[in-house]
Amino acid sequence: MKKNVCLLLLLIALSCKNETEQKTEAKKEIISISVAQKEMISSEFRSFGMIVYFNKADVFPTTEGNIENIYAEEGMEVEKGQILARLMQQKLLIRKEEAEAEIGSKKALVELSEEKLKEAVKAIEAKLININNTEAELEQKKAEFENISNIYENKKKLFEVEGVSKEELESIKTQYLSYKTKLAQTEGDLEIRRIGFRDCDIIKAGYEVPEDYEARKKIQVKINTRMLEADKKVSEAELNAALSNLRTIDLFISETIIRAPISGIIGSRYLDMGEKATPESQLFTIFNIKKVYIQVDVSEKDLSQIRLGQKALIDIEGGKSYTIEGTVKLISPYINPETRTARIKIEADNTHKLLSPGMFVRVKIITGLPEEKIFIPEGSVLTDQEGNFYLFLVRNNRLFKKQVEVGTKHEDRIIIVDGIEEGDLICLNPSVSFKDGTEVEVIK
Repeated sequence: MKKNVCLLLLLIALSCKNETEQKTEAKKEIISISVAQKEMISSEFRSFGMIVYFNKADVFPTTEGNIENIYAEEGMEVEKGQILARLMQQKLLIRKEEAEAEIGSKKALVELSEEKLKEAVKAIEAKLININNTEAELEQKKAEFENISNIYENKKKLFEVEGVSKEELESIKTQYLSYKTKLAQTEGDLEIRRIGFRDCDIIKAGYEVPEDYEARKKIQVKINTRMLEADKKVSEAELNAALSNLRTIDLFISETIIRAPISGIIGSRYLDMGEKATPESQLFTIFNIKKVYIQVDVSEKDLSQIRLGQKALIDIEGGKSYTIEGTVKLISPYINPETRTARIKIEADNTHKLLSPGMFVRVKIITGLPEEKIFIPEGSVLTDQEGNFYLFLVRNNRLFKKQVEVGTKHEDRIIIVDGIEEGDLICLNPSVSFKDGTEVEVIK
């Protein structure tokens, strides 16, 4: 009996020991681990942005008129210079016909004035020849008169000594008086013909008297055709005015054709055919989307990282994801006092038409050169009540709490700036209840 009791106590003791060992084994935490590894990565800034148009144009007519045709609709892609609409032109076309008829009349007047001037130049040249002939004739008359004067003086002397008769003397006297009269007439004719061609006329017209005959002749033609030259200038001025009027009408006609000032997409159309358009009436809005801006608000603390010309990657999420490259083109010098952010703009090519104004996208700006950094899963890092970051290293199946300094986050991973080294084993997804020195079981 005593022996049975001892055996029973032994069995109870062994059973209690097994229970204790099972409870001890149940207290071990089962964890997964990750190896801290270094990777090359560039410093970067990540945020969200909104697509805005690169530039836009509001299209207004420059003249007044009713819309005759519309050639562009909302959503249509247009090129710079493409016809968008046309205003009615009938009245302008009638005015153009009248202007063209007036030009024909003015051209005829110009041609007439030119012909008159040519004829006047010919007449002046003939006059100059006539003057030269008259001057030669005058020289001859002077010689003849001088000769007859000598004969008459000799006859008078002979008459005094009764060398000639009275009748002969009277006959010579008659010839003398005739030559004298002819000389005076020739001198008078020459003086009349020289009017407008004299030295005093040249000086009065504001010219110096040239010694060269051809130069003198040129001036004489100019001062004697001034009236006709003025008539020609008046007719030419009237022709130019008519031509200017036609150009103005042509400009008005061209202004009835509304063209796209930039290439892009028709965003809005405001008037319909038949409606009256004025220079204050907006007809279209065109957005240039071959290039776009991505507008990003950057916090004051991150702004120092951003520089003009930095490369940016724009991630488009949807049915299919795309990444497009861009460049930082504008950094606002103004910081919003309420949000403490400044606005930047990233320029991106959009010839693929993947980016639409108003779309939200993810933005990554490369802010530095590639460097080696230690990355671990973000879920491996915890925060204590003081805001310090810590994690658990795993050594010999035990946890060791380690305070760390963290850097930027990259998707589901985070950079560890200080506190661990490459090759350290990190506890994945630790609990805040974990204690330093806790024994764990590692799942491979």
